[in-house]
Amino acid sequence: MSNFGIFVILIVISLRPYGSNAFVEFKTPEGPFVGLNLGLGMQKDQLSIYVATDILASNYSNLKHIKIFDYDETWLTALSDAGFKNVVVSVPNFELGALGAGIAHANKVVDILRKYFNAGMQLTVAVGNEPLPPWFGGVFNQPKAKYERITTHNPAAAISRNTPDRYHPVPILKELLVPAVTNMRTALLAKGMSSVGLTVPFSFESLSTSYPPSKAEFREDIRDVVRSVCRVLRNHSGS
Repeated sequence: MSNFGIFVILIVISLRPYGSNAFVEFKTPEGPFVGLNLGLGMQKDQLSIYVATDILASNYSNLKHIKIFDYDETWLTALSDAGFKNVVVSVPNFELGALGAGIAHANKVVDILRKYFNAGMQLTVAVGNEPLPPWFGGVFNQPKAKYERITTHNPAAAISRNTPDRYHPVPILKELLVPAVTNMRTALLAKGMSSVGLTVPFSFESLSTSYPPSKAEFREDIRDVVRSVCRVLRNHSGS
């Protein structure tokens, strides 16, 4: 095993108590780097984000890339103060309703990110987090009719943190995802932030065939949605 591989395993093991849940190796023109998914919500005694970022910055000087699961200003400030300048933020699944319903919510997200962007933080916005698979005990597979009132009566509240409908079936999220990504792109371009990256994290469950990789295919029921998302992302990368 290479020294680089040993280093990655060691920091995964030693960081596990602090709430991180994944390290991912990428390669760029500058060489390989390690990215950390940072989340503290599952800790019994939750650390302050300032304590967590100080631990990371003090002990892992080669760690430069962080992904968080929200776009909270406190977290972004803590990351910036600790010297982390490459950050992926996320618009949570329960906000896809508001994001897909119009440009207002996308503008809100961009307005929060703008001061960090202007300060030199290299940002990427992840729209949702694995929004299409049937997690949560199969609730995503419930008949669409059960959720009809969500889209017909109050699209802006299609997914709410504070209601039992927080987790919605695949048909609802399929309808929301492309408008949400499109509105996010429109808001970024309008505020002069075209260099901010845009992505949608899909789970491996989105694949109907995964092996061999050359034969991989997305599930038929979401294939058109994935294609549409990819068109938006391709256009954004060319902006």
